[in-house]
Amino acid sequence: MSNMKRLCWFLTACLVLSLIGLTLSSWKMFEFRSKYRSLIEKEVWEHRLSENKIYDNGRIVFFGDSLVRNWPMAMSFGVLPIANKGIRGEMALDALNRFDKDVIALNPKVLIILTGTNDLADGQSVTEIINNIEAMFIKAESKGIKIIVCSLLPVRDSHVQTHPTDSILQINQGLAKLSQQYQADYVDLYSELVNTEGLLKEKFTADGLHPNEPGYFRISRVLLPSLLKYADNFMN
Repeated sequence: MSNMKRLCWFLTACLVLSLIGLTLSSWKMFEFRSKYRSLIEKEVWEHRLSENKIYDNGRIVFFGDSLVRNWPMAMSFGVLPIANKGIRGEMALDALNRFDKDVIALNPKVLIILTGTNDLADGQSVTEIINNIEAMFIKAESKGIKIIVCSLLPVRDSHVQTHPTDSILQINQGLAKLSQQYQADYVDLYSELVNTEGLLKEKFTADGLHPNEPGYFRISRVLLPSLLKYADNFMN
């Protein structure tokens, strides 16, 4: 191969690598900006609720992992007195460890729990996950907090390997039983998003794990009646 050809190949390779690097950098920047924007929107909205004394008669706490953290509360539930206490990447055990600080200390009237997805990916057993969520039930019940627990959501694509459908269904069955035992509300979000193959419907997700905006609007519609059932607790 002549020196000129080698030079052309070298320059082409450098160009391709540069384009790949630029694409990855742009994606990382987009991802960062999206998360930052989500954080700012949450903080601004909750500040506005506080300024307008929406929290004065009690809070509704949404508690869990990124499925909660990413939930567009303002668009989904308007001026309901919601405090979003979701943390990305968190497991149910982590959530239990901060329960007193992020739930009990706020003295909410109503608690919505959606957690356990990350535990499956980490290899936790169904029993361990349900036991950690039950510990949250016990703490909340002792303070007279109304509990609404949400089912885990279906997943698709590569996430099926780390979040087996059978395990998700077993956890959801366990949560439904817990709800009966503690006189809590169980809201089946799973059925709203799942397709005939047991996977998260493609139109409701961008990454196979988290709902997109239409997905969140769909599950918000399912959850809203349970929230409104307790409206007198925080609107008097």
